Amino acid sequence: ALIGKWHLGEYPENQPLHNGFDYHFGFLTGGMSDYYRHVQLYRQGIPVEGEGHMTDVITDEAVGFLKSAGGQPFFLMLAYTAPHTPLQSLERYREMYGAGDDDARSYLGLVTHLDDSIGRLMDMLKSEGLDENTCVIFASDNGSQSRTTDSNFPFAGYKNSLHEGGIHVPMIVRWS
Repeated sequence: ALIGKWHLGEYPENQPLHNGFDYHFGFLTGGMSDYYRHVQLYRQGIPVEGEGHMTDVITDEAVGFLKSAGGQPFFLMLAYTAPHTPLQSLERYREMYGAGDDDARSYLGLVTHLDDSIGRLMDMLKSEGLDENTCVIFASDNGSQSRTTDSNFPFAGYKNSLHEGGIHVPMIVRWS
């Protein structure tokens, strides 16, 4: 299954269901999507509507897919839009970072929301007995976005650059 963003094209032959995935829920238009207005959201090639913050919509879909696996082997590629622009963090997450620059607070709120969502998925795997003999790989797709919202210190450069700050990414692998 692929749940979330897809960057390889909108033509039918380029879509996930024609490229090795049996299940798809998400966007065909790349990484940037409004977190509240869910336009061009698809399930199995059919346009659908989502409700709520997109990070939660993606997490809910992933939880549903994992529960439907019924103990059978599965592969899930989960490609969140967070913390991609637009910086539309839920207020409760933005408030965690006090006063100050709203873009920075929104960016941090999106990251914290994503962290909570990954925690929710990991808790679900454990509660369903799916955490044993399951490899979970968490990786970003590029360095941080800009000098105004985050830092790549001590590396030079940001997203869309070939400096180490644009191409060094975090990755965590867990296999039990």
